[in-house]
Amino acid sequence: MDDLNTIESKDLGPAEKLPSFGERLVAIFVEPKIVFDYIKHRTDFWYSFIGLAVIASAGALLALPTQMKSQELMRGAMGAPGAAKAITAVTYIVTPLQTALTMLFMMALLGALIWIVIMLVAGGGSYVRAINVAVWTSYPAMLATLVNGVIVFITKPEITSIQTSILDTNPVMHYTSLAMFAPPGNLYLMMMLMAVSLFSIWGYWLLYVATQRALGGNATAAWVMIIVLVIFQFGFSLFGAWGLSKVLKL
Repeated sequence: MDDLNTIESKDLGPAEKLPSFGERLVAIFVEPKIVFDYIKHRTDFWYSFIGLAVIASAGALLALPTQMKSQELMRGAMGAPGAAKAITAVTYIVTPLQTALTMLFMMALLGALIWIVIMLVAGGGSYVRAINVAVWTSYPAMLATLVNGVIVFITKPEITSIQTSILDTNPVMHYTSLAMFAPPGNLYLMMMLMAVSLFSIWGYWLLYVATQRALGGNATAAWVMIIVLVIFQFGFSLFGAWGLSKVLKL
């Protein structure tokens, strides 16, 4: 019986040992083709998802005090100020759980979108493989979340208004994106341009590589995939800006 930790393919060589999760975690940042060649042959999901959820949860916990101040301002603008919520031990338990469930839902949706696009463009595909690609190509965005959490935790920005809360709570996303060039007060443009950042471009490049190495598409399919996801990202950004604009008008 063949060893389950070896594979035989023209891409990876005869009986080459599969990289461990730790090796893949390093490779996604330095040599992503190793990760996507692995996905082409193996479709295990949970290690990579748990790693992503841990990074996202760490960023959320570090930014928690600042985020709660922002939410307090939001509640006040909607006419339900109430008492400021204290951060308790329960909060530190619930926040990672909420983050993990939210990430699971997002990865399921993103995986479905990637799967549909690759089927339409390349004529075939696997949902399990697509959701793996969704997880691994999201690591740059979660790295941005972690770095943002560290910076917010250290600087402890004083949030004084809803208008400035986006910048106060997301300095890394703001200053690594085109949003830093948006005219003051133009909420819709700022939210859209925040979707065009160094980290999002990094993620799209990973998707370009993954489409060809893991999903069986060609360069054209990869570009179609990126364009579709950019359109969806802009759509979500506009929806978020619309919701925030409604709060500001209350």
